[in-house]
Amino acid sequence: RDLHSFPTRRSSDLVNPAGMIVGIGTISSGVTDPRLGLRVIKAGEATGRTTGSIDAINVSVQVSYPECGPQEPTEFTSQFLIIPATSFTLQGDSGSLILDDVKTGSPSPVGLLFAAGSSGAIASPANSVLAAFSQLNVNLTFVGSPAALTDITSTWIASDDLRIAAASQVKDRYDKFLLTLPEVVGHGVGYSQSGSDEVVIRLF
Repeated sequence: RDLHSFPTRRSSDLVNPAGMIVGIGTISSGVTDPRLGLRVIKAGEATGRTTGSIDAINVSVQVSYPECGPQEPTEFTSQFLIIPATSFTLQGDSGSLILDDVKTGSPSPVGLLFAAGSSGAIASPANSVLAAFSQLNVNLTFVGSPAALTDITSTWIASDDLRIAAASQVKDRYDKFLLTLPEVVGHGVGYSQSGSDEVVIRLF
């Protein structure tokens, strides 16, 4: 049940500065916010092109780094979780760009993959990554084709469900407590696994 980081190997000769990803094609330079049920795609070194969907947002997780020696797990907040856990990623995929799996047009960046466990793959939202660099006075942008009007609009429509906002507020209020529960390594907001559209706090 432990979430663990994936070491990343680099292939500099395969990096395309124009924003083209092998197995996917040219991406959009616009960014899409993660939202529940969004279909996503990535191309990783270990597993190649795989697809999945976002199963939880506003995820807090404790990630172990065994390659760094014995230490307490590192806590990450405001992440998102992708399923299925068994086929979306394997060790060596860390750093893969997560994109929305669009039917037409160019896919937009949604996040960066960095860990996985039995519950799913964990990624940092692309906008959070850009904001972190901005705080360091680094103007980082994604390369690719200019964002189309439909791509930009999709980020504005991202989850306005008031139930999601309410559940997130409760989850954040009990963030530390939830991580002290036996065998719990993370929690987030998602739909009930009963098959209904009820918004719940999920424990991993």
